[in-house]
Amino acid sequence: MRLFKSIGIVFRSTKYSESSLILDVFTREKGLRSFIVSGVRSSKTKNKASLYQHLNILDLVAYDKDDKLARIKECRIEHHYKKLSYDVVRSSIGLFILEVCKNAIREREENIPLFDFIYSRLTLLDSDEPINLGLFSVKFMLELSEHIGFMPINNFHTDTPYFDLYNGKYQDHNTEKYVSTKEVSAAIGMIDHMSMDGLIALSYPKELRNQVIDDMVIYYRLHIEQFRELKTLDVLRTIF
Repeated sequence: MRLFKSIGIVFRSTKYSESSLILDVFTREKGLRSFIVSGVRSSKTKNKASLYQHLNILDLVAYDKDDKLARIKECRIEHHYKKLSYDVVRSSIGLFILEVCKNAIREREENIPLFDFIYSRLTLLDSDEPINLGLFSVKFMLELSEHIGFMPINNFHTDTPYFDLYNGKYQDHNTEKYVSTKEVSAAIGMIDHMSMDGLIALSYPKELRNQVIDDMVIYYRLHIEQFRELKTLDVLRTIF
């Protein structure tokens, strides 16, 4: 049976039987793949189970099965988290990002630019680089939408101050059901326009930040079929 070697991000880790796990791993070389790992939850192998926690970035060698549960032959941690392991704010952002990705990415085909983007954002969140934690999740969602094909058209202007969530562009009136307020629209347009580095200079009140993230979640639900409720959203709203 063929083997493949790849870096992968653990999207989901689910208990199966007394000592096994079923994993959904987004791999760089093969896209989203499912694996079964046996004998990792016994008292003698507790450390091995910690390898497969969701959000972990793995360097793995696995059997290549397109449509069935495959086995992992070899595995190690590719990136050892530092800040995400103990920083409650950063770990909460990481889990939110992970839940968004789980809901938004379902294709099993290779998508190296998408993988590299997610990898870069998780490692940035874990780094010592200065970042705007309060706006990180919104910026991530805007960037991710570009990679998966429904990035908003940023035609924000004083003549078109309302963001139409359904059509993904700005308009001159607020009569539709799915339209952001002027304040939220302006914030989304500015965050979309700025680089991740540039976000450091931006600051918004908590209520407005929460409205922005709420509207971005609605935007995803409108553009991704069966996009589920995000359980981590309440935690994110509480922290910020």
